[in-house]
Amino acid sequence: MLFATSAIGGAERSLTRMALCRPNGPVHYTLATLGEEGDWTQWARSQGADAIALAGSPAAPRHKVRALVDLWRQLKPDFIYVMGLRPATLVRALRPFMPRTRIVHGIRGNVEPGTPLGRDYRRVEWPQRFLTDHYITNAEVTKRSLARLISVSPLRIDVVYNGIEAPEGPPIAWPERAREIVSVANLLPVKGHIRFSRQSSKS
Repeated sequence: MLFATSAIGGAERSLTRMALCRPNGPVHYTLATLGEEGDWTQWARSQGADAIALAGSPAAPRHKVRALVDLWRQLKPDFIYVMGLRPATLVRALRPFMPRTRIVHGIRGNVEPGTPLGRDYRRVEWPQRFLTDHYITNAEVTKRSLARLISVSPLRIDVVYNGIEAPEGPPIAWPERAREIVSVANLLPVKGHIRFSRQSSKS
């Protein structure tokens, strides 16, 4: 599982926890970042993960491409699950070195056509879609947008929602009042908070 940086965001937290939730399961995860040692590597190790910073540290930098190839030669993984457009582009460029490894591109933001992110994906992802074995999104709307944007079959895209622990006890009885919604997230335009609030106020 390959992340773009050592910053900690929703993807880094949720996917690291997913990889660690069944340590003795049938799938073994190795977690890595293209970035240097940082917040994510420290946090992941505190959770019990063997997190690898492919760029090394500022004091002892490494060549990212060489480090990635060395890691592949050492592990011979069946899959590389890569998050982010730039890391996925790098991994696909190295595909001749790892012909038996399947590449899965995780996309966790809506790539709606006409948006800056959508245009980036159309320009970069569309010509590389044949080098990607499968896609995973965390929302049905992202799956539909991606399939339309890069002309890929929906059968090559799976939706894996962000997991939460099921609450214990009986269902919560909601009082008869207007609903209040709290969203814990990075407030970025691509996440659609403003659009959601405007639509909610109209309904």
